[in-house]
Amino acid sequence: MSSIVIPGNFNNIPQIGPANSAWGPQFNFTPPIDGDFTWTNQGSATITNQGNSLLLTQPAGTPNSLAIRKKATLTPPYTVDVAFIYPTLAVNFFNAGMIWRESGSGKIVSIGVGNDATIGTNIVQANWNSPTSFNAAVAQNSFTTNGIFFLRAEDDGANRIFSFSGDGENWIVYVTVARTSFITPDQIGFFADVHSTYTSLFNLLSWKESS
Repeated sequence: MSSIVIPGNFNNIPQIGPANSAWGPQFNFTPPIDGDFTWTNQGSATITNQGNSLLLTQPAGTPNSLAIRKKATLTPPYTVDVAFIYPTLAVNFFNAGMIWRESGSGKIVSIGVGNDATIGTNIVQANWNSPTSFNAAVAQNSFTTNGIFFLRAEDDGANRIFSFSGDGENWIVYVTVARTSFITPDQIGFFADVHSTYTSLFNLLSWKESS
């Protein structure tokens, strides 16, 4: 038997047992690197490096304004998996998650966890004309979670695919569209939005790229 350490934001909690026996491939986090990303529409938002996670804070009273941290996409085919914590209230509106962005037009495709007074917690995929101009919701459904949200953005060379997961290992496909639908993205990243009197706190625990 040996002492192992759970990755992610739990590095100070030792677990006793054979290596990885407690978790297997689930909850296998890859800490994000702040220097890999740059801002779009920062406004009053801030990013705080918390060691193994990045805290994106979007102050209250900034309606329909996506504070974005983004980087260049990989060459397809590729997959990006993220894990994050995002506390919300059932008020209008909270929204945070992943984005694809087309730098030339400024248009954005997002998938994230939202919350409003009608639906409550929901998973929503949306199109944006810009960080401050909402276009349309492509898919929106009520959503439950174990407290950590897992999202996947995949470009297989033909389609863009958004998926979600309860453990970061087993995935459910949520939305599939042609890779040039609405935008042809050359950037990928994460965001926080807020349209309420409460601060929006998005804590990115993991950013894992594969191709």
